[in-house]
Amino acid sequence: MPSVFVVSLGCSKNLVDSEIMLGLAKESGYRLAEKPEDADAIIVNTCGFILSAKKEAIETILEMAQYKETARCRALLVTGCMVSKYEAELAEAIPEVDGFLHIDEYGQVVAVLNQLLAEAGRKTTNWKKDLYLYRHLTTPKHTAFLRVADGCNNHCTFCIIPQLRGRYVSRPMEDIIAEAKQLYEKGVKEVILIAQDTTNYGVDLYGERKIAELLDKVSDIPFLWVRMLYAYPDKIDDALLTVMAQKINICHYLDIPFQHSHDDILKRMGRKSNQQQLQTVLKKCRDYMPDIALRSTFMVGFPGEDKRKFEHLLRFLDGAKLDWVGVFQYCPEEGTPSARYPHQVRESTKEKRYVETMELLARISATQKRSWLDKDLTVIIEELPTAESPFYMARSQYHAPEVDGVVWVNSEKPLGIGDVVTVRIIDSEVYDIVGEVR
Repeated sequence: MPSVFVVSLGCSKNLVDSEIMLGLAKESGYRLAEKPEDADAIIVNTCGFILSAKKEAIETILEMAQYKETARCRALLVTGCMVSKYEAELAEAIPEVDGFLHIDEYGQVVAVLNQLLAEAGRKTTNWKKDLYLYRHLTTPKHTAFLRVADGCNNHCTFCIIPQLRGRYVSRPMEDIIAEAKQLYEKGVKEVILIAQDTTNYGVDLYGERKIAELLDKVSDIPFLWVRMLYAYPDKIDDALLTVMAQKINICHYLDIPFQHSHDDILKRMGRKSNQQQLQTVLKKCRDYMPDIALRSTFMVGFPGEDKRKFEHLLRFLDGAKLDWVGVFQYCPEEGTPSARYPHQVRESTKEKRYVETMELLARISATQKRSWLDKDLTVIIEELPTAESPFYMARSQYHAPEVDGVVWVNSEKPLGIGDVVTVRIIDSEVYDIVGEVR
């Protein structure tokens, strides 16, 4: 039986695509290899969001191509966002690639693999309408992503995603609910709703935003936690916050990409909100859910960001007291309007501003984490103790996987991955907190 291995690069949306391809291959009789050296076919699912992601994708493709010489690999297939824009360039630069698959062609992955491996006659058709139902989960068994839409209509001036993924396309609500039920039946305890802009869900299908209704229906399934990521500030309304506040298994957590605080920079970025609206959103979220954990992302060094506007950002961050913040240095991406803007910021200035921002955020975070002392938290175990650390690694509803800090747990009784326990917080660090099992 031929085997396949998938390397998934980039975001959680890409990971869902990889899981669909793995599931379709498995359904057709392919074995899923645990290591690339054991695979007859290797698929690289690329990310093309920023320059560093493109470099990582090319390096990964070249690395996987070596297995055609040193191992059993007979077919190297490349897919994902980079293929959408750079297929011709990749084909010319890396002739070791045997085939390319576009992001709207994942239902054909088995047919392409069969062709590349000369596996004539293997099942390739008669898939159910919703390919998501074939997903082979690669996340820990207690957590899964649930994608509600693909593409994006926001057209921020620094972002290439609409060019790579196309216009915003919502999945039918009944399909999402069916998949959510399937995930629950598989033992998933935490389901995470994702899209490029989750709060825009439903506009294209139903003529209005339906994220509050969708979240309400998903939370009727008895998951431990229902989490929502990527909420745009101009689309967070009372209906959404009411559902989040009322349903006990919806995490009091929102990831809201602000990107900046100064009105001039926000306008140049093509964002729909200004500083006052951002502050209003923060206040409204906390009014509905005083315990809510808020995460955001910001960019330093955007064209036109002078010293005064950067200091405005620092003051905003100091006052916002966000729980989690991701900071990026602006990178001009080919094909985006901002790459052509005047007043580009020097790389050395970007780096200096990044360091200064991170130092401020570290001080804020250390203070924020001390507020957890002596509180009880429900957590889910993510990793077991190791020779280097006697603690279990866990998360609470206030911690999204991979991007936030963690809860280090001390327990006298043995615990397993996916176990849910209550801990009393006894110590804090800059980004993490430490608890003991109650």
